[in-house]
Amino acid sequence: MLAQVPWGPPGLSYGHTLSGDPAVASIRYGSGVSSMITWTIGRTYREFAKTGIREHLLSVVEPLADVRVGASLPEQVELVPGRDDEGHGVHLLNQTGARRRSFGPHVPVGNGRLVLHHATGNESATSLVTRQELDTRMDGRALVIDLPVIDLFDVISIRPAPVRENR
Repeated sequence: MLAQVPWGPPGLSYGHTLSGDPAVASIRYGSGVSSMITWTIGRTYREFAKTGIREHLLSVVEPLADVRVGASLPEQVELVPGRDDEGHGVHLLNQTGARRRSFGPHVPVGNGRLVLHHATGNESATSLVTRQELDTRMDGRALVIDLPVIDLFDVISIRPAPVRENR
């Protein structure tokens, strides 16, 4: 980390020296891991909106959270994963119209994919907005789901495929 400069705005303050403090501290205990980011990463990201800051945060959090659902979508699509007794539900909110202090027209988002990690390959996916069953394929232990064009929002229902009886 860099030490604070006692004078001037950050963009014009030169001569920063390294403080020797780590940016992230992690410790393993038993089967768990605890990590602490030693600076206000959320505020820094909000103020400067640099993707490097977001990527650093994700590199710390994702291994700890055992993330089950990922996506190949623009960052303006908010992904809200959920789960119930029958499977997974993923809400996709198109935020392309969001501005700093208002909203404008949104842009439909196409060619997206969801990825369900630790899948069995026996899942099916349905768009609740378009009422279509979606194309799926396995990639290792991950289920890849090809998404329809997302207008304002969509909800993807991921369920185990029904068991067929042999007669």
